[in-house]
Amino acid sequence: MTGILSKWTQAKSPKKAIVGLDVDEKSVKLIQLKRTPMGFALMNYAVADVAPASPNQDKISAIGSTIRRVMSNLSIEATEVFTAISGPGVSIRRITVPQMPEEELYGAIRWETKNLIPFPLDAVTLDYYIIGKVLDKGAEKLDVIVVAAQDEVINRQIRMIEAAGLRVAGVTANPFALWDVLRRNVPPKSDDVIALIDIGAESASINLFKNNVLQFTREISVAGESITKSMTGVLISDQWQLSLTFEQAEKIKLEHGIPAEDAQGKTSEGIPLSQILEAMKPTLRRMLNEILRSFDYYKEQFREARINKVYLAGGSSKLKNLEQYLSDGLGTKVEVVNPLKGVGLELSDRSSAEGLRDAAPRLTLALGLAIGEAKNLNLVHVKKPTKKSVGMELGKFFEGVSVPVMSWAPAVIGVVIAALVFNIYLGRRVNYYRTQLESKRAILTDLKFLAERREIISRITKEESHLRETLNQFHTTIPGGVVLLQLSYENSGRSMKVAGTSPNVNLIGKFLKTLDDSRHFSDVRLIETRKGIGDQENVMGFDMSFHVD
Repeated sequence: MTGILSKWTQAKSPKKAIVGLDVDEKSVKLIQLKRTPMGFALMNYAVADVAPASPNQDKISAIGSTIRRVMSNLSIEATEVFTAISGPGVSIRRITVPQMPEEELYGAIRWETKNLIPFPLDAVTLDYYIIGKVLDKGAEKLDVIVVAAQDEVINRQIRMIEAAGLRVAGVTANPFALWDVLRRNVPPKSDDVIALIDIGAESASINLFKNNVLQFTREISVAGESITKSMTGVLISDQWQLSLTFEQAEKIKLEHGIPAEDAQGKTSEGIPLSQILEAMKPTLRRMLNEILRSFDYYKEQFREARINKVYLAGGSSKLKNLEQYLSDGLGTKVEVVNPLKGVGLELSDRSSAEGLRDAAPRLTLALGLAIGEAKNLNLVHVKKPTKKSVGMELGKFFEGVSVPVMSWAPAVIGVVIAALVFNIYLGRRVNYYRTQLESKRAILTDLKFLAERREIISRITKEESHLRETLNQFHTTIPGGVVLLQLSYENSGRSMKVAGTSPNVNLIGKFLKTLDDSRHFSDVRLIETRKGIGDQENVMGFDMSFHVD
């Protein structure tokens, strides 16, 4: 098969085999590993160009045929694979969110991210990885990397693989698979910042790690094909004029790499290497500048003095003299990573080790997929919270509590609850607007209107004491600054649902914890949070439910 570098016969049980599949519209890179008592062992690998589509075949089918042929040639019987996605349909952001129960974290992260990603939330799948904890204005928060991928991008990747008769067990983002390689192979010194730049044909990703934790990632469009294209077109000297095709330029690039400044030789076409260098220079400078920009941004944002080490991966990392060019430009030693370090070999053809070493940089992503198995971030098994029926929660909430049932009880309860809500609402509104009366006279009129009715509301409250003790206990749990806008009570299930506003997430969390710690309430649930209520853009709205014990 065109582009296959090596193949071996699978010798072990497919149950123990792990397959990482780096696939795009141009090539297929595959790694098959197994776990042994000594660690991972390499069983098979392949690098293949995607065969051209036949007249009656679409691109996805052509890719599926190439994958199927690779699997067949290697005698791989595994049916599950791990893969990764990248490109403009994938957005990776780093955010901080308040600490909260795990079942509420997905919703909070989704809400926090909605204005940071360039896609509608209803058209993406979102997953996250918690880096650790940070102090933000005196409060301890979670430091999170969030990946939002367009559903159509994920589905296309899955269709390409399913066309080969395989099942996708995990889809992650490229930086997470690269991370799984780097943290095994490059044990850093304490607080070292390490960069791994994965340079493919069409794009490159810049990934920064500290203490073996992914800290920052960015994708740029300057990569291997950009350098090739810079050499195409008309090259002119005093003696000749020549127009290079893409194929000719690619051949020269692979043969000569980046020529030295004082290079005196010529290509087989008779082109001086100095001319090749001059043609490459604008693209090489653009690549270097994009890397420097990313490094400078990271150092400024995270207060880092320097990048300690830089590693290259990907097929284009093998370009001759690229390591030296980037080392000179970055002022830091650059070297190509050896992704197979620490991986054992269980190959039937030991003489192919040399071919494996040559293919290794192109196999870095596939190897990371097999090693990591998309455990840190998996876009087909997202950490979404388990949502329970409100009715079920409310039924459990009020078990064992006796409530007299009378024909007038529901109406009176409704009046009492409404009275309490308005009473609490009025008090909070008075406190909030007291400092803003001069600039908001229209609100002052509203406050006076509510104050005139406060006495009436209090009298209504005193007329029925059926829920007085419970509501009084609830009132004591409301933190200062939280304003209730709605309260409903289900008599049969003894459940309560409230809605209100808070100046920040921390107060909502405090409210939830106080309710949960109280012996009068249980099964406290945060249903939803949202930013901006009416004309109050700086407040957060919330809905929650709980049971009255």
